[in-house]
Amino acid sequence: MYCKDLRRQSIATHDPISFAALIAAHVAVMRLFGLGLTLAILADATLVRMVLVPAFMHVMGQWNWWAPAWLVRVHNRVGLREAPPPEEPLTSKASVNLGKVVEK
Repeated sequence: MYCKDLRRQSIATHDPISFAALIAAHVAVMRLFGLGLTLAILADATLVRMVLVPAFMHVMGQWNWWAPAWLVRVHNRVGLREAPPPEEPLTSKASVNLGKVVEK
């Protein structure tokens, strides 16, 4: 999960720099191509991913997690469930002392 997020952030920061280099070209079409792609990626990274998607998810609420009926049936038949939360924190039964676990 972390690697995918890092990859997306990397693309959103490095690609506009690469495409902005095309603006220095001596061919008018390449200049327009570089400017258009640079602005499009920056708008996607800022407006869409940082503003519109979180706002839309907030407005939609529970509907973000809607699934088709056939998928709900498969999900229930297979028995996929979230793990129940632990009853007690793990640190309450044992404490860590310089890398060694000491039972209380």
